Amino acid sequence: MAKDTARPLTIAVVNSKGGVGKTTTAVALAELLAEEGPAELVDLDPQGSADDWHRSAATAGTPMVATLARSITGPPAGSRVIDTPPGHPEAIRRAIDAADLVLVPSQPWLGDLKRAVPSLAEATTTGTPAMVLLTMTDARTIDDDGAREILDTLELPTLDAHVPRAVAIGRAWGAPLTFFQLEPWRAALAEVRELLDDLAATREGTR
Repeated sequence: MAKDTARPLTIAVVNSKGGVGKTTTAVALAELLAEEGPAELVDLDPQGSADDWHRSAATAGTPMVATLARSITGPPAGSRVIDTPPGHPEAIRRAIDAADLVLVPSQPWLGDLKRAVPSLAEATTTGTPAMVLLTMTDARTIDDDGAREILDTLELPTLDAHVPRAVAIGRAWGAPLTFFQLEPWRAALAEVRELLDDLAATREGTR
């Protein structure tokens, strides 16, 4: 099968709060980008969750396509997805500085969404585009007027795509995500590319 010719991307997956789906999102995006060409999954978290996932998949004989790194070293050979630790401002800042776009996974609840604000603000100071990706959603939370009202009130830039709460995804740790499990992040990645293309076109138009 011919590879997609989409340009390489560097995406930083950031949130100062843990337990919001950062590592799963980083792994999923790295695997999707690896379908297009060389891709690297960078695990900056001292706990090494993405590292453990990557190694476990290889040990089980079902290795991920994306390569693994534990630091940001030089320009990437292709696309790069950076998984960041909660509560490590320096690592988060390095990831944001290296990124084309910052993705902030968050559950659709007021407390979690408020915790996304500092990450978005940090990206803004560097001029890096940043978006919230709602995770662990269900029909009730994603369609709840209250959740959307919170997003509007906080003025959080949010992708339309969202990641549903799914037992199959939760149990996928240590193995490559399947085509169907990757679908929510496939939609998110398409939206990210469209956003970056629009920003690039705007910049070209103002020159």
